[in-house]
Amino acid sequence: MKILIANMAQSRGGAARAMQRIAGALRDAGAQVQLAAMEVQDDGALRVPSLPSRVEGALDRLPVLGYRNGPALFRSLNFSPGWRKGDAAPFLNTLDADVINLHWVNYGLLSPEGVASLGAPVVWTMHDMWPFTGGCHYAGDCTRYRSGCGTCPVLRSDRPDDLSSRLWRRKAEAWRDKRYSIVSPSNWLADCARAEGGLFSRMPISVIANPIDIARFAPGDRAAARRKFGLPADAPIILFGGYHAVQNRLKGFAHLQAALRLTQRKAAGPTPHLVIFGSGEEARPLVGLDMPVHLLGLLHSEADIADAYRAADVFVLPSSQDNLPNTIAESLSCGTPVCAFRIGGVPDMVREGVTGFLAEPFDAADLARAIGACIEASRSGPAFRDAARHSAEALFDASKIAQAYLAVFRAAISRQSTPGKA
Repeated sequence: MKILIANMAQSRGGAARAMQRIAGALRDAGAQVQLAAMEVQDDGALRVPSLPSRVEGALDRLPVLGYRNGPALFRSLNFSPGWRKGDAAPFLNTLDADVINLHWVNYGLLSPEGVASLGAPVVWTMHDMWPFTGGCHYAGDCTRYRSGCGTCPVLRSDRPDDLSSRLWRRKAEAWRDKRYSIVSPSNWLADCARAEGGLFSRMPISVIANPIDIARFAPGDRAAARRKFGLPADAPIILFGGYHAVQNRLKGFAHLQAALRLTQRKAAGPTPHLVIFGSGEEARPLVGLDMPVHLLGLLHSEADIADAYRAADVFVLPSSQDNLPNTIAESLSCGTPVCAFRIGGVPDMVREGVTGFLAEPFDAADLARAIGACIEASRSGPAFRDAARHSAEALFDASKIAQAYLAVFRAAISRQSTPGKA
């Protein structure tokens, strides 16, 4: 089977990392896999003809500047208008593929019309809500994506016929007669996509977790990991991280900040240290905590990221919305328990009191409680950390995930070769 996988970037960002892992698992299963991306780091992917990805991204976001929340959205990643129709579809159609596996298609990689013009069967792996919304990547409490969008709270728009409504209608028109196969890494995102009246309500949707390399992300020498980053040998270590972790509001650093301020007031015993990867010294003015804070910056190798998890007693990811975060999977695989809010796909991953603790959204006091309980359990013996590792082995094994993908690919190919087949 010849599989073409397309993503905006070859390596940068969580979707790219998940895409690379899926590609590796499929190759290990014997499939022929080719990657295509606008932003390419090496010869492991074909470069899609385009302007530099940051230029493409800025051009893609230009229409948001006409809205009240436009300047903030232009700086962030939570709305992609998808308005430019000269995209990668003609290039992708020149490549020999039995099936095309789409991932994060924004920044001008593919417009709705471009997706519709792809010749091979399409399997779309969702990394956020954008494929079925009018442009936002995470909708918060809004459910207008089920009925056409408009009056968009992300844009802070009061117009029914706004940018979100127009993009939603373009998607609906372009995909009216299409039957894409949709893959969701989490049950939460699949349920959102299946909602009656939504763009994907008639599409076949499968829930398949993103794989991780459980051999690379594995328990290791905690003392050595702490020495590597200059961390104290005995202090409780709280880890937080992700791409631009402090600056990206969706990752929830403000919630962690509030919880740690409450924890500081009640603290007894050794002073906890906060370790952050994905943000460096440029973010220190934003941290605002009266406790030791270590900013590791962007960690480019998975070996360094794994050591950051190994050094910690708990990994905290207080996202406001999230799908199936790579960071949580990696942390559990390294034997480090997790604290997070009970949102999105997180409950698929964290077993309360067994592999971590979940807090009520977005309760700082409850998050502080969960962090304290997690540190205590993590430092009381190996059972908690062992349970985290065993959970990761069961949930994120690459060979099982590859077989699940291959079954979806075969069904998509069969459906396209047999018109009218459900």
